[in-house]
Amino acid sequence: HGTATATVPTRAPGDHCAEAAAVTAAVPRDDRAEADTVTAAAPGDDQAEAAATAETAAAHDCAVRARACLIAAESNAAACELKLGRHNACRRRCDRLLELEPSSVKLLYRKALALRGLGDAADESAEEVLQHAAQLDPGNAAVCKELSEITPERKKDAEGEKRMARKMFG
Repeated sequence: HGTATATVPTRAPGDHCAEAAAVTAAVPRDDRAEADTVTAAAPGDDQAEAAATAETAAAHDCAVRARACLIAAESNAAACELKLGRHNACRRRCDRLLELEPSSVKLLYRKALALRGLGDAADESAEEVLQHAAQLDPGNAAVCKELSEITPERKKDAEGEKRMARKMFG
């Protein structure tokens, strides 16, 4: 296996997806698994060692950017699912992404919205998910707004259940 090098095109700040795709396409599939391996240099061969270290660092940086791009794209797809009213699909997508990025407030928020959309069919509490998001980012206005809307709804539902129980059981 030879060492593959790729010239990364100049990019605008934040354009990680295009860069990651270009680098991934330029590296032969067999060499991708070896991208993190540093070949041993002859003792005293500082230049070869520095080049191998730089290549490994570049491959790692590319992998980190590719992961970030994947998460961003999938998170946007979750937002689309939510807007289309596909609450189960949004929730499943968010759950998969939260395995990769458990502290993502945006994903927690979208998951909570999907849970709210599922209503009684949800087997998880939107309020608990939002509270977790609020712990991670107490100043997040969207999370705080949703929490402030859930609390009165929950109280109203509880009062309705109490009234119904009184009617049924006297």
